[in-house]
Amino acid sequence: MNTKSGIAVSLSLLSLFLINLVPSTTGIIIAFIISVCFLIVVLKSKLYSGISKTIFLDNKGIAFLAGVVSLCLGMRFINAWIGSKVLLALCFHHNLVKNLFLFTVTFVLAVGCFLVIVLLLKKLAEYLPDDSGNAISSEKKLSLKAIVIILITSVICITICSKSSPIYPFNNWVDVNAFFTVGKSVTNDMVIYKDIYEQKGPILYFLFTVVYLISHTTFVGAYVLEIITCFCFLLISYKTLCLFTSSRIIYTFPILAVIIYSSPALSLGGSAEEICLPCVALCHYFGIKSIVNGKRIRLLEWLIIGITSGAILWVKFSLLGFYIGFGLVFAVIYLKNRWIKDLFQAVASLFAGVLLISVPVLVYFIINSAVADLYQVYFYDNIFVYSVNDSGNRLRSLIENLCNGFSSAIDSYLIGFVMIFAGFIFLLRKKDKLMIYSLTTLLFSFFFIYSGGRSYKYYSFLLSVYVPFGILLFVSVIRCLKEKYEQKKTAKKPMKRLVIPVLLLTYALCVFCMYSFCPNTYMLKYSKEDLPQYKFDKYISETENPTLLNYGYRDNGFYTVSDIMPTCKYFCKINMPKEEIKKTQDYYVENGLIDYVVTTEETLDTSRFNQYEYVSAASFENTKNSYREYYLYQKKH
Repeated sequence: MNTKSGIAVSLSLLSLFLINLVPSTTGIIIAFIISVCFLIVVLKSKLYSGISKTIFLDNKGIAFLAGVVSLCLGMRFINAWIGSKVLLALCFHHNLVKNLFLFTVTFVLAVGCFLVIVLLLKKLAEYLPDDSGNAISSEKKLSLKAIVIILITSVICITICSKSSPIYPFNNWVDVNAFFTVGKSVTNDMVIYKDIYEQKGPILYFLFTVVYLISHTTFVGAYVLEIITCFCFLLISYKTLCLFTSSRIIYTFPILAVIIYSSPALSLGGSAEEICLPCVALCHYFGIKSIVNGKRIRLLEWLIIGITSGAILWVKFSLLGFYIGFGLVFAVIYLKNRWIKDLFQAVASLFAGVLLISVPVLVYFIINSAVADLYQVYFYDNIFVYSVNDSGNRLRSLIENLCNGFSSAIDSYLIGFVMIFAGFIFLLRKKDKLMIYSLTTLLFSFFFIYSGGRSYKYYSFLLSVYVPFGILLFVSVIRCLKEKYEQKKTAKKPMKRLVIPVLLLTYALCVFCMYSFCPNTYMLKYSKEDLPQYKFDKYISETENPTLLNYGYRDNGFYTVSDIMPTCKYFCKINMPKEEIKKTQDYYVENGLIDYVVTTEETLDTSRFNQYEYVSAASFENTKNSYREYYLYQKKH
């Protein structure tokens, strides 16, 4: 790389920092000029032939990764600038069309970043260690040691990081309480969507029916469910990593668990994303194993992929993006190798697996005459009513949704994305197919998760399936440094007796990190008596067979603590802009059909709803440093 090219690369790297600064006229002009200069230098130097060779001949995986990173930087840039007053003033002063100007600048920046990143990744790949010789057979039986370490890790993780854990007074997350309430309603012969309204999939509610049967007023069942899903995910991840390295990678899993489960992306514990994670990880394992070994996916594995995709279809179908990307990649691989017969057999096995899960679900709704309700609520409302940011221009709305989603994902799961990027760096020395497969499934997952316009922090948790690969990069680098500086003649064999003390020390450090970094541990300082749910239950329990309505807000857990079956179809407000929800709740309160009404943040208008009187109020730290006010009202006697 000559001096001019080196200066151009350095300046372009500077532009990467500029695009994430607070929007300013100077910043956007400097970043734009730097990128244009870089493009000119590249086109007039030997760098162009080197980049072209990398993109089209040498390593398509590097080009693909550089393209994805540039796309991410472009989305971040758009999100930072699209609502900027500086940009509006700049465009107004120079008579520029805002969106056209913004997308033009973004394109130039992205292309400049792409060329820089291609060069850097190409150079980096030359220095990366290749430890594939340490890999073990994926078909080897799991050792008892690995199972025990993963089980202990799972129990510790969920116990500290999830509010469903018994060490917490209560899981006050509105989502998990809504799942619990619907699961409880199923035991009372209420039909999902027909008699009780909530937007997630029926299998999720069936799981929470089991959770309710384990304990009627606590989340012990959810705690067990989360431990099982965490154990399965880590176990599958271990099997996947063993395709690239030795079984000793198991000793890094407590650290891996800290990175994933102490992040804000876990939310409060019990999300649909967390429950679906093992399913996606298993499918990912089958795909990685097929590409690494150069063999076709077995029919039994296709059947399992169908079963897991069917399960996700009926839990939260927006999480199916991974499977669509997975199917696209392997359809191309099968067609390219002319495995036409195997492709048809794979598709047949896949659909057989989907049917194994779907038929019982559909039978439930057919028997209860609720197929129309299933379609209306789960499919139509989620696709056409739940989505937001419809500006009239669908392409513009889509771009804005994805940009907002990316910024939200980075903010809530920064360490996870660092590990994901590290994992892709590790894959630079592997087969191009592996990089293309992983990036394709990642892009499809991201697109389907965030294209609707919603961007809650727990949405990014499903992308944890890519995080374990980041561990491989750091392990490889450490091993390479050790081999480089260690004198083999004087090297001592590792003392096996130190393994257990070191592992115990690792667990102690991980527990400390979980407690320090997990956003949920603030709640450990509270007892049940401090929570509004238990304060209000003292009043509610005085009434025999009481009825309750969570008015105008999500399910805050009052149904759960007081073990009350909802009598109103719209038992709480959900993130669905439907007038019918408010009208129905107003009808119940106006006509005094409920014994107790709970409101959040706003008091009840007792002049309008004059059949109710104020009973009590309470304030609580709902999430760290964020307080909410709760009010209880009782029907007048």
